[in-house]
This record gives sequence, structure tokens and C-alpha cells, in this order.
Amino acid sequence: MVVPQDVVRVRVHPSVTVIQEKAFYQRRKLKEVELCEGLLEIGSYAFSGCWERGLKRISIPSSVRVIGSYAFNHCSELEEVILCEGLIEIGSNSFDSCYALKRTNIPSTVTHIFANAFSWCELENVKLSEGLLEIGEFAFYGNSFSQITIPSTVSKIGKGAFKEGVKLAKVELCEGLIEIGEMAFSNCNIGSINIPSTVKTIGGWAFCHASLMHLSLPDGIESIGDGAFCSGDFTTVKIPPFITTITECMCRSIGMFSIDLPESIERINEKAFDSSTMLRNLALPSHAEIGVDASKNCMNLKELGTERSIINALKHRFDNLPIHKMIYYQSYRQSMAMDILDDPSIKQQDTLGMTPLHILACSTKQNIGLYKALIEKHPESLITKDKWGALPLLYAAWGNLDKEILQFLVQSYKSIFPKYKFNWTKMMETVAKFCAAGEETKCLHKIQRDSFPDQFIDLDTLVENAITRSNPDNSNYINRRSLQCLTVRSISTRALPIRYKPLRRQLIKLLRTKITTDTIQGRRDYVKNVHKNLAICENKFDRMMEALTSIELVLWKNKMDDCCGHQGKTRHSKKMRMDDTAMRKQCRISCGAETNIVIEHVLPYLDILRLD
Repeated sequence: MVVPQDVVRVRVHPSVTVIQEKAFYQRRKLKEVELCEGLLEIGSYAFSGCWERGLKRISIPSSVRVIGSYAFNHCSELEEVILCEGLIEIGSNSFDSCYALKRTNIPSTVTHIFANAFSWCELENVKLSEGLLEIGEFAFYGNSFSQITIPSTVSKIGKGAFKEGVKLAKVELCEGLIEIGEMAFSNCNIGSINIPSTVKTIGGWAFCHASLMHLSLPDGIESIGDGAFCSGDFTTVKIPPFITTITECMCRSIGMFSIDLPESIERINEKAFDSSTMLRNLALPSHAEIGVDASKNCMNLKELGTERSIINALKHRFDNLPIHKMIYYQSYRQSMAMDILDDPSIKQQDTLGMTPLHILACSTKQNIGLYKALIEKHPESLITKDKWGALPLLYAAWGNLDKEILQFLVQSYKSIFPKYKFNWTKMMETVAKFCAAGEETKCLHKIQRDSFPDQFIDLDTLVENAITRSNPDNSNYINRRSLQCLTVRSISTRALPIRYKPLRRQLIKLLRTKITTDTIQGRRDYVKNVHKNLAICENKFDRMMEALTSIELVLWKNKMDDCCGHQGKTRHSKKMRMDDTAMRKQCRISCGAETNIVIEHVLPYLDILRLD
């Protein structure tokens, strides 16, 4: 039977078990479809291209086992799809380019979601169930959901499966996953990811531009493709011990300053560390084959000279330095022979000017006992500077190490070298240059403010430098996020006393505003706007506190009158009243409770709090 081109409503009879291929293909005026129980399969292209009148909703019966490829492809007005338990396969491109599709459910009976099944949709929520076996290539490409959990029954995530999920911020991967395909989470906004110990292969560009702030790779990984973690925001990384080849741009991160590299590495491909601008702590195995431009655009390593000089320095970094070598590779070892610390080489610096304490502060494996031993054996390493003029404390703050270790280092400086003057301004500029979330600058600033308050950070100068260094082609370039981090730190002393939450929220919202025009003028306008609004908030808070003081005084006086009687009392009783310190204390407590009531219920209505 031929279905008319202008059909508007369709009811498929309960006796039909299969809707044939292209049965309603490009019936553009189709508006309503009713499918009945008993239907088993929806064929390829069955409802593809039904978009003109707006097929907005479809309910798939529980009897359906298979939705064929391209079945609802390009139904661009489709907003909701109801899938029932019993469905097993969702075919390739079945809902591809259903641009308005926001709501659907994946039944727990589904075992296969094939390639492009929901690509170019606007799905806001997706829940995958245990029993799912396959997520095909580009299955959820370009969708809008913010979190996803991959069931333990899925062994492979297909190529580009969640690519361009710009709102995808939380991903949970379960044990049982073996392979993460190429571009699987490229251009998402994940922030951090916990990769299961069962994973063996990570494809090229799998997490490229995924905004990863932290990266921890399990030791069992055997293969990592080109650019797998390219353009991340992490600062340190440990390459798993079974990896033998470092591929092109594999772990490129502008803010990465340290890489733990196993001695088993056989080859480092061309441009392996390309544009890892801040990279410093790195050692290359002497036997490894090094590709052309492996350290291209690694601006910090340029301190060592030419490409050839860099490779030579990194290959021979630990010659005759057993302690330095032991500390660098300790993340790959279960235990260490501590008696090696008696070796006189502990006082020497390697080809990067680093002491063992520098290397430990850069490492992905931290051990406070090792810090104590190194400082006891060679305390001068605390104030020894490397090739870049950096102290171990800088790397500890840059890596945002555990509070216990940071506190121990701070106390070591204060007890052993109490008069040592840090160059806090230079340290802050180094850390802030390519920071992503600002945790590094916050950590360093907190150390200075809490432990060395008599020493100075010229934050205003740092902000001014960040404003002028807006050219990304310049080696001194400071990105927009770094400018925002520095601006936050520069106003923190003035902002902290503003304890009224609505005013603080106003400031935080302003600070997080994106700098839309990344020019010197655009950056300057951003900073001026922050300071202008800070001054307004300070003024409003001062006026608010004046009003509160007046209210508190009135309440306090009334409470005193209630407790001590009225003005008709004798002079003797007044003297008793003035001497009764216990009674006064109780008045203050009671008055404070009433003041809190006033703050909670009256302040929102005071005119001075209106935010212009």
C-alpha cells in the first residue's frame, strides 16, 4: 500500500508487526502517529524526514524490539520520544538530527545503541542502565545533558560518542570498561575524570579540549593515541608504566609543569610535548628515540638551549645523581632504599638546576616522610633555586599539594630560614600565567597571607602586566582566566570584610563575567568595572553597618531598660545597675539574638541595599 504524501495522522493497526523500510519516508505533513502493541520492528527510514508540520511526540510500544537505522532521522520538530522496556536495539542514525529532541528514556533492556543514534539532538537527561553492551560512534554527539554514567557492562565507548557535549560536566566511568574511542569526550567540559583500572586503550583526541583540571591515569593502560588529553588544564601527569610510545600532543597542557615518564619509554614522537609551554620537570630515557620537534614551543625548556641541547640535558639529567633519579621514578616503585639518601649527591643540582626536594615537590606521588628525610639531610635545598629561579615551595603550591605537606614546608622555612625573603610577586606571576581554575594562585596567596604576612606581593603590578600581555603569539602571554584569577586575588583584602551575602554574590558574578574582547582595552575595561563595582559594594556595606550599629544601640538600650527598670529608680539602684557586669553580659547576649532577627528580616527591605 502506498501512503499518500499529504498524510497528517497515522494509526498503525495492531496486526502489523513490522513497519517496512521508508513506509512514511518524507511524509512532511505527518503530525500524529499512533503505534500499537504487537509491533516488533520499525524499519530503516520508516519516518525519516517527517518535519514540515511537526511530528512532536512519539511513543514506541513495549513490544518493539528494534528501531531501524534512520527510522526518525531528520524529524526536526520531534521533542519527546517515549521508549518502553523490551526494546533491545536503537539503530544507527535512528534519531539523528532531531534538533528539537529534548526528552527520551533509554530502557534497561537496550543492549546496543548504534552509531549516531542520537547525534545532533538536544537531550537534557540520559540514563544508561546495566546490561548495555555498546555505545556506537557519535551516538550522542552534540547533546545537552550535563552528566552521564557509563554502565560496567559497556566495554567500549565508540568514536566521538559524546563529542561536542559542551554542557557535559560530570562523567562516571565504571570498572569493566576496556576502550575509550577516538574523540569520545572531545570538546566537553568535564573538569576531572576517574579512569577505571580496567581501561587498556584510550584513542586519539579522546579528551581533547575536555577542560580536564586533574589527570590521573591507571597503571594498566597500554596505549594512548595522539592528542588524547590535548589542551587540558592539568599541571602534572604520570604516564602509565606499560606505555612505550609518547604520541603527538598526547598530554599537552599549557599549564603542565611536570611529567613522570617511565624508563620503559622507547619512542617519543614528533611534537610529543608541543606547546606545553610551562613544562619543566621531565627526564628522557637515554635509549629512547626522539622525534623531530618533540619539545616544540616548550618555552620553559628553551632555557636549556637548542632542541638538541634540550634532549641531551634531559637524557643525561641524572648522570651520577642516584638520589635525584630515585625521587623522579619513585611513583613507579612500591618502596625505596632510604639509606641512599646518605649519598653526597643529595647536595648537587641536576641539569635543570633541581635538587631532590624540587623533584619531589613536582612528583605525582607524595610522601611527607620523604620530605622530612630530604630536608633533614640537606636543609639548604629549601632555598636552592633551579634554572628558572624557582624554589621547591613554588612547585608544591603550583601542584596544589596536600595541606599537610604545604604546612610542613612552610614550617621548615620558618624554623630553618626565618629571615628568608621570598620573591612572592615573581612566584605568583609564574603560577598565574596559565592557571585554569585559580586554585594554584589561591594556594600560593594563602601561604603568603597566612604564614608570611610581613612579606609583600605586588598584585596590582601583576594585574597591570596581565592586562598588557594579551597577544597569544607572545611568549609572555597571560590568558584571560589568569587575569581574572589575579584580579580576584588583588581585591581579596578589600572584599573579605564585605560579609553581606547579596553584595558578595554580586561581586562573584561580576568576577566570573567573561572577557569578551581579548584586547588590552577589553581587559582594562574588565578590571575597571570590577574596581568600580567593588567601591559601590564597599560603600553600601559601610552604610549598612552604620544602620545596623544604630539598630543595635537602640536594642541594647531597650534591653538595659527592661532589665534594670525605668528612669524613676534611685541613684543607688542606678549605681548597682552600672556595676552589674553579669547582667550587662546577659543583655548583650539577648540583644545579639534580637539583632540577628533584625538582620534577617529587615535588611532585605533597606533602600541602601538596592543594587544599582
